[in-house]
Amino acid sequence: MRVSEWLALGDAIDLGGTRLEIIHKPGHSPDSVLLLAIDANILFAADFIYPGPLYVQVLGSDLENYLVASRNLLSHLYEQTRILRAHGKPRCDGLHQAPVMQQSDIADVTTTL
Repeated sequence: MRVSEWLALGDAIDLGGTRLEIIHKPGHSPDSVLLLAIDANILFAADFIYPGPLYVQVLGSDLENYLVASRNLLSHLYEQTRILRAHGKPRCDGLHQAPVMQQSDIADVTTTL
């Protein structure tokens, strides 16, 4: 299967009632993107934020870009925005659920950087 269309940063994907805005946030990696479900107030943060040490070891990673991206992201989120990140752990019942973080966690990353 071939890519039929490349989306630009800032574009939105319409999933039929849910719109996801594509947000570029380099730092962890140069091509890092997040998805913001605008109406649901949910940020899909991927590897941008997670508990524990920050990994910025891939080619093109940049702590200064991480800091700028983190500060900028804080200004776009509401206090109630749910932040779903990658790298969770299975629950006791064997199912998996996206780990939730909060705006304060991004503020902590900003302070750390």
